[in-house]
Amino acid sequence: MSHDWCGTDIENSFGPVVRGCRGNFDFTLFFEHLVLSIIPSAIFLVLAVWRGYRLFGSSPKARAGWLLRSKIIFATIFAAIHVYLLIQSTSPTLFHIRSSIPAAALSLLGASGILVLSPLEHVRSLRPSTVLQIYLLLTLLFDTVVCRTIWLITGEATTTWAFTLSAVLKLVLLFLEIVEKRHLLVPEYRHLKSEMTCGFVSMSVFWWLNSLFIEGYKKVLVLADLNGLEEAHRAEVLERNIETDWAKIAREKPHALLRTLAWTLRWSLSASIFPRLCIIGFKFSQPFLIRTLIDYLESPMRRKNTEYGLVGAFALAYSGVALSNGFYWYKVYRTIAMVRGSLISMIYSNTLKLALASPNKSVPSVLMSTDVERICICMVNLHELWANLLEVGIAIYILQTQIGIACVTPGLLALGCGFGTFFLTSQVGKRQRAWLKAVQKRLKATESTLASLKGIKMMGLTETLVKVIQNLRIEELSLAMKYRKLQVTSIVISLVINVTGPALTFITYTIISAARGNGTLLTSQAFTSITVLALVGTPLITLIQALPTIMSAVGSMTRIQEFLNQPGCKNARLVDVSPSRKVSLVETEDNAKNVIPMTNLIGRQVDDLNDNLKPVVTLLNADIGWETSKILHNISLRVKRDTLTMIVGPIGCGKSTLLKTVLGEAGIFTGSLDVTFKEIAFCDQSPWVTYGTIRENIVGVTNFPFDEGWYNAVLHTCALGQDLEQLPQGDQTIVGSRGIAISGGQRQRISLARALYSRKELAIFDDVLSGLDTSTEDRVFSRVFGPDGLLRKHGVTAILVTHRVRHLPHASQIIVIDASGNITQQGNFQRLNEIDGYIRDLTIKVESGSTTSEDIRISRGQVQHVTMSSVRDGPADIARKSGDFSLYKYYFGFAGIDNVIIASSSLLVYSFCLVFPTIWLYWWSAANEERPGQEIGKYLGVYALLGVLGLLALLLFCWKMIIIIAPNSGRKLHELLLRRALWAPLTFHMKTDIGTILNRFSQDIQLIDFEVTTSGMSAAEAFSTTIARLIMVCITAKYVTAVMPFTLAVVYIIQKGYLRTSRQLRHLDLEAKAPVYSLFVETLNGLATIRSFGWQENLRKRNQILLDAAQKPFYLLYCIQRWLQLVLDMLLTVLSILVVVFALKFRSETSGGSTGVALVNVLTCGQHLVLFVQRWTLLETSIGAVSRVRAFSLQTPLETRQDSALELSTWRPKGSIEIDNISCSYSADSLVLQNISLSIPQGSKIAICGRTGSGKSSFILCLLQILDLSSGKISIDGLDVATLPRESVRSAFVTVPQDCMLLDGSIRFNLDPQGCVKETKVEEALRKVQLWDIISNAGLDKSVDSLHLSHGQLQLFSLARAMLSSANILILDEAVSSVDRETNILMQSLIRNEFLEHTVICVEHHLQNIMDYDKVAVFDAGALIEFGSPAVLLKEQSMFSKMVIS
Repeated sequence: MSHDWCGTDIENSFGPVVRGCRGNFDFTLFFEHLVLSIIPSAIFLVLAVWRGYRLFGSSPKARAGWLLRSKIIFATIFAAIHVYLLIQSTSPTLFHIRSSIPAAALSLLGASGILVLSPLEHVRSLRPSTVLQIYLLLTLLFDTVVCRTIWLITGEATTTWAFTLSAVLKLVLLFLEIVEKRHLLVPEYRHLKSEMTCGFVSMSVFWWLNSLFIEGYKKVLVLADLNGLEEAHRAEVLERNIETDWAKIAREKPHALLRTLAWTLRWSLSASIFPRLCIIGFKFSQPFLIRTLIDYLESPMRRKNTEYGLVGAFALAYSGVALSNGFYWYKVYRTIAMVRGSLISMIYSNTLKLALASPNKSVPSVLMSTDVERICICMVNLHELWANLLEVGIAIYILQTQIGIACVTPGLLALGCGFGTFFLTSQVGKRQRAWLKAVQKRLKATESTLASLKGIKMMGLTETLVKVIQNLRIEELSLAMKYRKLQVTSIVISLVINVTGPALTFITYTIISAARGNGTLLTSQAFTSITVLALVGTPLITLIQALPTIMSAVGSMTRIQEFLNQPGCKNARLVDVSPSRKVSLVETEDNAKNVIPMTNLIGRQVDDLNDNLKPVVTLLNADIGWETSKILHNISLRVKRDTLTMIVGPIGCGKSTLLKTVLGEAGIFTGSLDVTFKEIAFCDQSPWVTYGTIRENIVGVTNFPFDEGWYNAVLHTCALGQDLEQLPQGDQTIVGSRGIAISGGQRQRISLARALYSRKELAIFDDVLSGLDTSTEDRVFSRVFGPDGLLRKHGVTAILVTHRVRHLPHASQIIVIDASGNITQQGNFQRLNEIDGYIRDLTIKVESGSTTSEDIRISRGQVQHVTMSSVRDGPADIARKSGDFSLYKYYFGFAGIDNVIIASSSLLVYSFCLVFPTIWLYWWSAANEERPGQEIGKYLGVYALLGVLGLLALLLFCWKMIIIIAPNSGRKLHELLLRRALWAPLTFHMKTDIGTILNRFSQDIQLIDFEVTTSGMSAAEAFSTTIARLIMVCITAKYVTAVMPFTLAVVYIIQKGYLRTSRQLRHLDLEAKAPVYSLFVETLNGLATIRSFGWQENLRKRNQILLDAAQKPFYLLYCIQRWLQLVLDMLLTVLSILVVVFALKFRSETSGGSTGVALVNVLTCGQHLVLFVQRWTLLETSIGAVSRVRAFSLQTPLETRQDSALELSTWRPKGSIEIDNISCSYSADSLVLQNISLSIPQGSKIAICGRTGSGKSSFILCLLQILDLSSGKISIDGLDVATLPRESVRSAFVTVPQDCMLLDGSIRFNLDPQGCVKETKVEEALRKVQLWDIISNAGLDKSVDSLHLSHGQLQLFSLARAMLSSANILILDEAVSSVDRETNILMQSLIRNEFLEHTVICVEHHLQNIMDYDKVAVFDAGALIEFGSPAVLLKEQSMFSKMVIS
């Protein structure tokens, strides 16, 4: 009989611990069989059957290879050993108990399950088996315990070695199951990244991230280097799932979106619960372990088993926390990524449905950036709410066992802090709404300014707009200050328990004990309690600080829900597989708010295809308008198939509204509309041009393969061939945001080419000829709309709104709308020209014969196609990889050195007051044991003083950082960014996507305002506290000092390697989001075009692709932070084990109290060290926003002239201009103007003519110093403008740009940006342009968004603005391109009367408007061809005369 056999009665009992044998340090055999063998095996068998059933029907995904063969061999041997063990268990030996056979039998079944399931998992699953890994890992640990017991109690060597070999084989099988099989995957799955093919163990310890760290250390990462997203994380899947659930819920109810999101992601949300419970269990085992260790150290007893058990228990508890923590946060951040993808996808889908008249067009961009990011931040603490409450309850219970009734002190303190936080939380929503509204206002103004920057520069308003937007920023910061004060109060309240909780608790305990006379504070009691207080402090801080964040997120969720619920364009066309569908609007009640819904009728009858006389558009007795305003009245018309319908009328009569009605965008109050085709080619009056190449804009967002032959034919039809030949990169030229890099005529023709390339059966054109010169206009009209034009040849039905009435004879049908919004005439030109009315009054001369027909069949390869080379910025990439500590100096340089010094000093005081009390408590408890009840007042007083002083220091630190430093730095950095963006030359904006710049003003500024500050504060507080606690550990556990340098070296190496990757991921995160932001902006600008072409689904997919790309760095950044926390947790596990080992080894040289101080500081140091590195890395990565702002300010060129010879703030030139042999270019590739020389006397009227793209607008840009000269000189009144400040030069001109420009702000501000004109003069100017009746209804101080002006009316508005200027030189850049004949007469009269004494330079395509000008300059291909009097040039065989004749 073995001396370690406890007897049959004891071994057959549940135990679990034996008594009187095996040193009282083992479990009973029955407990081991039941808990460590039977139950795990039974659970595994159930899961194995379920998993096998799931895998059986799936397709093979991996080859067998050596890995599968090894698994089968070892699993077979493993099963054979368990057969032997089962046979042995049946023999009636001395150690046979009632559970021996069931345990052996189930173990054999488990081994058989491994043999069956392992091959199935290998072949039919992408990942290593999670079921097998968990079973093998847990039972391996259990088998270690059982194996020890068997070795202790049995003398039968064969059985003992068999069980030991079984455990070894289980370890081998575990290693084989952990091995990834990516190299064995079939080709179909071999492209998958590591996360999608890793198993449970690899996922738990983030082993799959190692390859990313290696790549990030060796090279500069790009998006292609990052892991792809799992199927569940793809935006398409997320959107489909949440949209399905969103459609089933009552959307109007409060928090409907929140409930939908929770239900859709319920499994992902619930996956974090179990690991969070494990964290709680492992965490709260630590106080008991510390008490057990202190009691053991202070007792004379020595037991090796106890010491081994203590070391093992500490290792298990601390490593358990580390692993559970890593897995928990991994699941949390997976959920956060899913929330982000779901919400942004929904917001974009709803953006595609937004009504054109919606006042909330700037809202989607703010929602997808600011609001979604706030929700993601809140999601971090979602599970912490219930978990922290549970932890607080457990902590108070443990405290009660240690200090009795005094445990209520931290509870009451927490309750008070909770009530305080609840009160603050109630204020968060209101203050946040006001602040976010200000953010939205600033971003809207910034976006509007950047979109109109060319016009702003031409008008000399750059500095004015800088001041306006910066004032909005100051207003935003002022409103944010109220939110910041709540934030400071919340932080201080949350830290009250950490700073003052221990002092108040022990003071309460001491007073109660003294009053009762029942004992004093003992060392083990004190450090058990302080450990519990340390454990409860962190969850309470998290809980209290999370509440305002959660309320803020709820407010953001409500804003998103309101956006999703707002009525969209109810007539918006939906993509359909059928190429032609009939769309019907039926008559409804006369309700302005209820836009009439469309009814889709599938297909059309076969007879319709052969019936060219059947109308494709029928509108009957319709009243039409926007929102509550009726614009068109009693409209009835029919548009027949394969015809050209032209719509004419005065400006503001509703022509564009009529087109939008056919598209389903405008509302119909009464009447009906039938449209045969669902998808319609549409050219808006303001061409929708996106950031990209010319080819990308023409081809559009289509699923069809590129047709080069048809593409070349379209280019020829739109007369774009010559333009592309002049561009060095041909059709691969980047047009810039909103086409800023090309002329207005080129934008219109690209839009026209897109409509033709789409090959729709119905095409609608809104004034597409307005920006073209006469010859180009005739060429385009002939090739597109003429009798032999492309539309007629292909049977396309066309509707054209135009003011170029000379083309009316070519129309199949003419529709005339009068100023009151009624149709006054309909019919063909011949009939209408014979009766009195609008058409006859136009006195149009009908030319004999048809427009010249041209062959538009173009051979392939005619167009120059150039592939642009990619450019990499070496220095920027290196900085991204290695980081830059000078960024901190740069950021704090804006805050003021005195503020930084005060904040740093207060932080040091706070750290001392937080850490020193553990030493003070040790001295106090030691003194109590020696002299009970002596000097209580001294110890209580100092303890309380340290708490109060620490709280005050914390308050001062938070106040300086959040209220002083952050706003100062944020304000100055924004101003620096703003000035650089607005004062950058136009060439910079031509090649820079507006989304990239806006991302700096939205996400980067948001990061600078809050994340840099909060993460910087947390990092600084955690760093100072960590250093202080490490010093305490070295003092109280002196042997640990020997390993401290090694520990610090490891931490340094970890963060060094980690930061190389984390910085790059944050940069990639910011950069990958810019295209998503750009897509939002471009979509909002082109909603009517997108819906008419039926591109919603394609753009939704594009958003999903861009979002998936943006999700990768966002998600991986969170993952590597979890890796870092796991590594540091494991490092602290090692450190705590060393403290325990040294304390046990050298117990004669240490004490329980000093060990308790060391362990408490290791415990809290662990929390602070993880927080420090986590926050510092977050700071290092989020400060990338500061890096981007600094890089933008350093690398973006400025057009300001700091060394100008003169500063003429009041300079008003008389108007004499000399141009001497000037040349200029947008790039080094080619000149856009060559050797231009001309003289413009004061007061003269000069016209600039030429085909579109000939250099006219570039000449104007040179005059305004927007485009720098390559050679030559421009002088005004004898002064070389190159020596003057650019803004002074531009202010010398009054400019009416080609693109009508409205700035975000009031009507008054748009008319008088400088605010120096009396209201009477403003009213007088508006009366002269006949807009006063429209504007007076709204009032001059109303937002310009309240105006709904047509393009022609906008040109009148621009002329009124010019009339209010005091400058003496007038520049008109196609100022009358979108007006009818009567309005043109009015504007020409005003130009001649109001600017009689001015020098006038007019770019004009309507040559009849300039016949009385002094001189005409004719440009072609960037050269001045002719310059002379119109009358003289007409008499000669000049280009000008040919243009007039044409």
